[in-house]
This record gives sequence, structure tokens and C-alpha cells, in this order.
Amino acid sequence: MHEWAMLYRPTPDSPPPPSSQYQSHLPLRVSQTTINEQVERKGVRCTHIDALRFFAPEARKWNHFGRLEDATDEARDDFDGFDLGEDGMCGKDATLTREDQLRLEQKACLHANMDLFKMALRLQPFISSELLIEALSVALRARTLDVEASPYDVSGYEGLAWGDAVGGELRIAKETRQLGAVEVETEEGRKVYQQRQIEVMKEGEIVRKKVTRCI
Repeated sequence: MHEWAMLYRPTPDSPPPPSSQYQSHLPLRVSQTTINEQVERKGVRCTHIDALRFFAPEARKWNHFGRLEDATDEARDDFDGFDLGEDGMCGKDATLTREDQLRLEQKACLHANMDLFKMALRLQPFISSELLIEALSVALRARTLDVEASPYDVSGYEGLAWGDAVGGELRIAKETRQLGAVEVETEEGRKVYQQRQIEVMKEGEIVRKKVTRCI
């Protein structure tokens, strides 16, 4: 839901999200009211610092990991068991720190799977070109799901056809398809998202183990 939190504006006077300067050319497929309702429905559980820093300012209190004093009652429950600092943070900043990322990162996170390609690039020339391509494939699949589950209308763009991981090997998709919408604002759409997120997680785990062995 981080793309939704990036566009959260509970009132017309709310400050614009930081991402507005980058994605203003994309039309929305849902209303601002729907965006607000989805963020407020159960909040957001974002543990990725590079995604969280693009949240709209007023959306941060809806994240289940952030400033405790600003959190909603439901979000406060997720702080149980964490060692909070003197400032009442699940971390040291108003968002999260790199130290928090190491502690909270989870392998189903789409951004964590996109990061596999970034880390693979940094490890060249210690990894093969084939592994670099596999990491890129996972990152593209993760980003494809990311944008299709967003509030944006991306039907005018193409992306990789959906692949899968079979028997511990990653099948790299070579075909493209028109992007659609994963309607996470509906119960059925959330089921589709969950299934595709699991697929990304499985594919990412294959690549993550390969990259780890190269370190």
C-alpha cells in the first residue's frame, strides 16, 4: 500500500506528497476518496526505508512502523516487543533508519526484491551476467506488481509477461504484455495481489541465495 500512502491527502489543504513531482503525468484509476479510505482502512505496514521516505507527510501516522506518539491505536499494537528509544520511536527518526531496515526487513517486500538487482550490480564482477539478469527479472516483476496495484492507471504501458519459479530455477519472461490493474481496494484484488506477491517472494529467494553465495 505504499503507493497509496504516497498519494494520501485527507483534506484539500494537505501538503502534496513528495512523489507528485515525479508521477504527475500518470492518471489515477480511483478517486482521492478511495485512496484515503484504503490507507485508513487498516493502515500500512511498511518496513522499507526507501519506500517510507516518499510517503505523503500525513500518511506516516498510518504506518505500523514509525513514530509511536503519532500512530493510530491499531498501529500501536505492532510496536509491542520492540525496543523503543527515549523519543518513543520504533527507530531513531520520524520514519525508519538503516538499522531498522536490517531488523524489520521481510522477504515478501516488493522493494526488498527490487533491491536484489541493486545489490547484484554492486557485487560485479563477483557474480555472473546470468545471475545479474535473474536479479533484474525479479526486480522488473516486483515493480510490475507494484505499479499495477497502485492507484495509477498504467494501462497505456507494457511490462514483462508474468513468469514463475519452478524447481528452484527462475523462468525469465521474454514476452511483454499490456499492464493492467490489481484492484487491491477490493477483496478479490487483494487475493490476486497476495498470490503474485508470494510468487515474487519465491523468485526473489532463489536469487537472494545465489547472490549470498557469491559474497
